[in-house]
Amino acid sequence: MVSKKATTIDEIDAAVQYRVPVEPDNIFFTDLSKARGSFKESRLLRSLRLDAKKPYKLVENTENKKLIFLAGMYGSGKSSELKRIALEIENPQSYLCIKCDLDKDLDMNNIDFVDILIFMAESLSKRMEQKKISIDTDVIASLNSWFTERIKETNQNAEYSAGIDTKISAKAGLLGFIKIMGSLKTAFKYNSSYAEKARMIFRNNFSDLKDKFNEFIGEAILQMEKEKIAKDILFIIDGIEKVQTEELRKRIIIDDGLRIREIKANMLITMPIELHHQVSALRTMEPEIIRFPFIKLADKETGAPIKENIKILKEYIYKRVDKALFENEKLVEDIIATSGGSPRELLRIIEIMVRELEPEEIVLNKKAFKDAVKYLGNLYATGITQEEFDLINKVVNSNGEIPFSKTLQGLLSRVIIMEYNDGTYKKVNPIIEASDIYKKYVN
Repeated sequence: MVSKKATTIDEIDAAVQYRVPVEPDNIFFTDLSKARGSFKESRLLRSLRLDAKKPYKLVENTENKKLIFLAGMYGSGKSSELKRIALEIENPQSYLCIKCDLDKDLDMNNIDFVDILIFMAESLSKRMEQKKISIDTDVIASLNSWFTERIKETNQNAEYSAGIDTKISAKAGLLGFIKIMGSLKTAFKYNSSYAEKARMIFRNNFSDLKDKFNEFIGEAILQMEKEKIAKDILFIIDGIEKVQTEELRKRIIIDDGLRIREIKANMLITMPIELHHQVSALRTMEPEIIRFPFIKLADKETGAPIKENIKILKEYIYKRVDKALFENEKLVEDIIATSGGSPRELLRIIEIMVRELEPEEIVLNKKAFKDAVKYLGNLYATGITQEEFDLINKVVNSNGEIPFSKTLQGLLSRVIIMEYNDGTYKKVNPIIEASDIYKKYVN
């Protein structure tokens, strides 16, 4: 990602792109962790068995692996924060972080837990190769042999073989295993028919699959400790909230929950906000669930603005767009207020403001702001049902304290309703409030 602070109107579009998470060393990166209300980074660190002081150290190294779900709404900035945390905690006394960004490598319209497991295996093996960690040849030979046999079995049952090489020797080593995993991942992404057959075979042999993977993880940790590279492995699995349908998201997290638990590895998984409310279904997994909220801009009881948080979001904006490109600072404060504390919504408002400017205008102004918010509000409100408007009215008239329901789940997943702190404080997305249909049906 090429990053350059915008100093002209024409440069703003590139500077406010919100679809790619910002790396910690990027000039656009802003640490928003202190503005997230009840979210405490120290709690997350301790949940990972790390002390809360730098350089971070594992305070215990146990067979009881940690499973942590980081639950937050779409656009809350989880991905960028996770990249920073992963960079900071990696050291010889801590974890080697294996980052798996699902939306970059897998098909978000057709995804299964098996796909994620194969992606994890590929990502781990690549890091081992990168770190020049020597894995026991018998372990790798066993992996190569087992996966090759499963591929041959799939080829016999599938209409197409997907072009995966089944002549890789069991003794081909780590590079051979990387090739097998990469080929499977690509086949799953681009050949849905083959993926369906392969997933069925891997699921039918899941007991062997998890044993092979667990053996690989154990061997990797053993060799890392010998080489003084890290004490343990942490898989950071990000992007499940970008899986296209609620049904697929639920199948990965809830339905395959027990399979996730059978993998003997520490995992930090971002979780769609609507699944956070199905905690009872997650209890058999015994995970720890940590909320990652939007940035609260005003006190719930008094409505008074939280000046420190607004100041941090101004910094967030000015790292991307020169202050001189805004008509005045009051306009920037209005943009922040209308974002609802969502970094993604904030950048999107600015993006649309640029498009609303007249050709001769050289700064972002109040009219462009109003036009942009009305455009986005009408866009977001499209498709809201009468039942959903009834619930929105309850949110408005109850100070955001309403019980969970299927209707609320849909509004949360579309960021029509926004949650703060521990999830008990709910508000309507301020952008929606600008829509014509909202003004007609909400009072």
